[in-house]
Order: sequence, then C-alpha cells, then structure tokens
Amino acid sequence: MKIVYSYHGGKPSDFLLKMARLSLLSVKHYTDYPTELWVDKENLAFFGNGYDSYVVSDFGNPDARYWNMSKLYVYAQQTEPFLHIDFDTCVMPGFTIPDDAFVCEKMRKILIDDEYTKHALNAPVYDEILCSGFLGGSDYGYMFKEHYDWAKRQANDTPTYKNLISLEEVALTQRIRMERKNIGTLPTDTFLHFWCRRNLGVSKEDIYGIVVSDLLKFMTNK
Repeated sequence: MKIVYSYHGGKPSDFLLKMARLSLLSVKHYTDYPTELWVDKENLAFFGNGYDSYVVSDFGNPDARYWNMSKLYVYAQQTEPFLHIDFDTCVMPGFTIPDDAFVCEKMRKILIDDEYTKHALNAPVYDEILCSGFLGGSDYGYMFKEHYDWAKRQANDTPTYKNLISLEEVALTQRIRMERKNIGTLPTDTFLHFWCRRNLGVSKEDIYGIVVSDLLKFMTNK
C-alpha cells in the first residue's frame, strides 16, 4: 500500500504548503507507507524534497471549474493498492490502512437534493456517502478508470460545490455499491482533517492556522 498526494492548479498558498509539509512529516514519522506526489510541472518546485517518488503530470488537462477532476484522474492511474490523502490532513499514532476493496476517511450523511443528484448514476442514491479526504483501496483497477472516464463526460457546465460532491462522492458511492464491493473506513482518532465549510466566510488558515503551525513545529523537532 502506498500513500498518494496530488496537486494541480495555480500557485499553492503558503498555508497549503505548510499543511502539505505537516501531512508528509506525520506519515513519515508514524507509518512505513511509501509516499508519492503527483504534481504539475509548474508547481513541482514548491513542494520540495521528502516524497519517496514523484510523478509530473498534466492530469488530463482538466477544466479548472472541476477542481476534483484531477483527483479522479490520479485515482484512475494507480496500478497498485493506494490511499490518496488530501494535504489538509495529518496522521497520528496507530494510523493504519484497512485491507478493503475501497477505503475512505469515513461515511458521512447528506440531505439529498437536486444539486447532490445532478451527476448521480441511474441507480439508488444513498444518503450516506464516502468522504474522499482519504480515498483508495486494494481494488485500484477498472472501477476508478470507469468513473474517471464517465466523470469527464459530465464536465460540461459551471458546477456548484454540491455538484462536485455529486460527481465524485455521491456517484462513486453508487458505483461501488452497485458492484457490491466493500467500503472500509480508517480507524477513528488516528488522523486529523482540517476541513471547514466553504460558505462560512472564513478560511482554513483562520480556523486552523495556529494548530497547524504548532503541529508542524512539533513534527519538525521529532
């Protein structure tokens, strides 16, 4: 099992790079999983050294309005068991990846509405969907490839935040359930995810800036 990070887009902010450094150091300190960074050529230099391997990619030249399309692309390219981790996370002692067909951060509830179902498959829509802050598994093959190919065909207008969740988490949950595959979740209390709602009027740095800085100092000195 390997841990995969990815970045595609404009110049990363200083705070994103700080979170990325914290996440990588925590994985290096508390686990033996190899790490791999997928990144576009323009941003490679910002992330420095430390990853076990690097893949410089154009991510299929995704439409910038669909910011999670680059993640779907990375999932589809994997050729061995993996767990993709977002930069706004860090792991703690006891972090392990279950040996399930699919693994995610957790299953979370949603209130189903038209925006969440815009990109739903022609199948039952679940009000409990996978959370993709951490996503991967041992079944790395055709299903992620099929989902990416399908998602590219959906990217044809200006999406809302819920539409993007529909494209990735809602529809991918449907696809996995249709195939009767297992979705495992990570052990609780072995990771942190610095997440916030985008409509609160505050940034992640406003909420987590001090915490991330203190944790980074702690991990740097270990």
